Amino acid sequence: MQSENECGFGDNTWDYALYVWTMLKHYIGNGAESYLYWNPVLEPTGRSTWGDPQNAMVTVDPATRNYTLNPDFYVMKSVSAIVRRGAIRLGMRGPWAADTLAFENPDGSIALSVFNPYCDERELTFRAFGETLRFALEPRSVNSILLSQA
Repeated sequence: MQSENECGFGDNTWDYALYVWTMLKHYIGNGAESYLYWNPVLEPTGRSTWGDPQNAMVTVDPATRNYTLNPDFYVMKSVSAIVRRGAIRLGMRGPWAADTLAFENPDGSIALSVFNPYCDERELTFRAFGETLRFALEPRSVNSILLSQA
C-alpha cells in the first residue's frame, strides 16, 4: 500500500497532475496494491492544518459551496474508471513500458493507463487478444484504454 502521495504546492496544475501519475505508476509498478490520495477535498487556499499549501482532487469554496474538479481528479479518475477490484497488474515490454500501467481485470478485459510525456502526439501500438491495435496519444496526456475480447 502506498499510503500518502506527495501533496504538491496548492496550485493544482496539469503539470503536477502528470507528476502524480508518474508517482502512481512508480508505486503500483513496484508492487503496491493500492494508492491512497492524501487530500481528496480542500478549500481554495489548499492549506493544510499546519499552513502548507497543498493540491487536492476537488476544491470546494465553503462560502459559495461551488466546487472545482482539479487536474489530479482527472488523473485518478482515468485510472480508477478502468481498473476493477481484483485486477492483476501485467508486465509490459517495448517503448511504452515505462509510461504504461497495464492490468487484467477479473472479467478478462485489459486496462491500460498510458502517459504521453512528449510535447507532440505519439502512437501506441499494443498487441492484445491476437490483434495489433494502434492508439493516438495527445501531447502531455494520460490515456485510459479498456480492451475486451470480442
